[in-house]
Amino acid sequence: MKRAWHWTSAASIVTARVGVASNPALRTALERTKHLLASHGIFNMSASDHTDLDQRAHVMVQIVGSKSQLAVD
Repeated sequence: MKRAWHWTSAASIVTARVGVASNPALRTALERTKHLLASHGIFNMSASDHTDLDQRAHVMVQIVGSKSQLAVD
């Protein structure tokens, strides 16, 4: 659900920037969106990568003594 919210936010931002809501213009503007800050990561969209979250959004945690901590490489 959060991803849908962020895509809606991104669409609102780029629609304001592009000024039209045509599908090709909107898609192109979305694919050029960089560094869109969201609650669970930073979105960098492109034509070839629609997962849109970079490596900073992915972490591995481990449970040690009933507490979570970042896993060490």
